[in-house]
Amino acid sequence: MFEIQQMGEQKVKIVGEKPTAN
Repeated sequence: MFEIQQMGEQKVKIVGEKPTAN
């Protein structure tokens, strides 16, 4: 289940970098 963890981290990074995009 490393892919899910990585995807979650990437999603958080994107959301953190572009909170307005959400």
